[in-house]
Amino acid sequence: VIFAHESRNSIHGPTNCRGVIENLDRSLLEGESFTAESYRTRALAREWLNEVNEAVGEYRLALAKGIDQPWGIRQRVLQLQRAAKTLGDQAYQRELDTFISGSNVPEDLRFWAAEQKIALLGAAGKHEEADKFLTAHREEFTASRWSEQYEYLQALAWYHVGRLDDAERLLRKLRDEVIPGKALYVQVGWLLGTILQQHGSPEVALSLFDEVIAKGVPGPSRT
Repeated sequence: VIFAHESRNSIHGPTNCRGVIENLDRSLLEGESFTAESYRTRALAREWLNEVNEAVGEYRLALAKGIDQPWGIRQRVLQLQRAAKTLGDQAYQRELDTFISGSNVPEDLRFWAAEQKIALLGAAGKHEEADKFLTAHREEFTASRWSEQYEYLQALAWYHVGRLDDAERLLRKLRDEVIPGKALYVQVGWLLGTILQQHGSPEVALSLFDEVIAKGVPGPSRT
């Protein structure tokens, strides 16, 4: 009951969050262990308490127990570790590669991993490696419903290498094609606005950002 209440809140009460963990502790009979879903519940309560390392540990126990839809949990573990700066770039890239090459990975998470990898390589100045990565996975993306996402990845790579005009042209095309209800709409708006801001057009960039906030779905780029 406490967990259901806190799940609906955007700001979480520490007493309630600790209550979730303590009540789950009390629920075990001798010789029993938590289910995968119980570990996930505990991990979320730890997150709400800002106990990042403990949350990662609980999520890993949920994975070890065979929780449903494990790739989403694995993504959350990586996000927490990166936010806490406990996962270096090389280790992060290896983890992202498992999303891209793994079997039964949901397509949205595969795209998320590809986006993260492009940004990681771009920030490190490894533009040739980023280009090789895109070329290697071109057919995989363009032959599916993820062709628009592939074009966004190409624009993101061009942005990192400094080909702002090429990136802007591709993003403007995408902006005309992608509907506001898609997460990609927000990503395109953020990146295009960022490029226009760097081009010395802050008013136009601001109008794009306002439109993304008004019409876009929640997510990191909207935030």
